[in-house]
Amino acid sequence: MAPVALLYRREAEGWQPELFEGLEAVIALPEIGARLALAEIYDGLTFAPRVTDAIR
Repeated sequence: MAPVALLYRREAEGWQPELFEGLEAVIALPEIGARLALAEIYDGLTFAPRVTDAIR
């Protein structure tokens, strides 16, 4: 299982989802001048492999 995060950004036409997958993913938050790495969010956790990961 790989780490994921789902972020909803408010845009003119409404809320738009943005998916981030894997420990290398970084969520840019320009509104507050920050970046959030999934590796930091999930630091110290391990993820069991999924069947679909073996197919990739």
